[in-house]
Amino acid sequence: MKIYCKMEIGRGKTAIEDRVLIGSTVLAGGSYQAEAPDSDSPLCIAVADGVGGNSAGDVAAHIAVNSLLSFQLPEDIKAEELLQIIRDTNMHIIEESRRVSFLYNMATTLSGLCRVDRKWLLFHVGNTRVYTWSSPYLSQLTTDHSKARELRLMGMSDEEIERTGNATAITACLGNGDMVFAEALRVEDVTSEVAAAQMVLLTSDGVHEFIPREIFERSLQSANDIDLYLSQALSCARQNGSSDDLSIILVPVLLPLMQVEVLCIVFSNFLFILFCRTIRI
Repeated sequence: MKIYCKMEIGRGKTAIEDRVLIGSTVLAGGSYQAEAPDSDSPLCIAVADGVGGNSAGDVAAHIAVNSLLSFQLPEDIKAEELLQIIRDTNMHIIEESRRVSFLYNMATTLSGLCRVDRKWLLFHVGNTRVYTWSSPYLSQLTTDHSKARELRLMGMSDEEIERTGNATAITACLGNGDMVFAEALRVEDVTSEVAAAQMVLLTSDGVHEFIPREIFERSLQSANDIDLYLSQALSCARQNGSSDDLSIILVPVLLPLMQVEVLCIVFSNFLFILFCRTIRI
């Protein structure tokens, strides 16, 4: 199984504030491909989007993904233990922002997946996203912690939300000077959702806010060259007006051994039933 990533700095920016974690590698731009470790080994994939309206979003995003790397996640970690690790990371970001003046109120989103003991744990806070794709549909595993989502739930249209000036505001994150902003942080087991998928997709809001879902779904169906597909996705976001940092990660999901065994049993039963019907005829 290969993991693919592409990142691009926002227009007019001097530093990218997105960070991506793939296994033991922290990325801050460019293209990346890597073979995933075998299914028995822990694997963490994450995207963090430093909050641009605050100071040092890039530092907050780097701390967030680097903490997952430095903790050396055990193979049997539980959801509540991973939740505590991220809460501790949040406290570290807040403490650093109070200690160093130019880091004041730094903040970041964080979304990703950890594969441990053949299970997939989803962690999320903010408006970065994790999707699964099973042809022809894209399913969002995360819930946006954003003002736009709250306004949509109140019945406002996208045009009305745009006029409020709150379309890009987030309602939860790591950091921002107070633990209260991370209260929406969640960690949950999504093993069944990932096992049923053909691909897993992670994006920062500079990508998904500017590419309609139906475009994502249609283009994934014809994506033979994944590296080219990622380049085209970033180009599409730019053409649709995104000036933000762009990050996209794509993981083609292989059937786990247990799932293959189940399929073999089902197929064997099917052949047995077919044989019995043939004999009866």
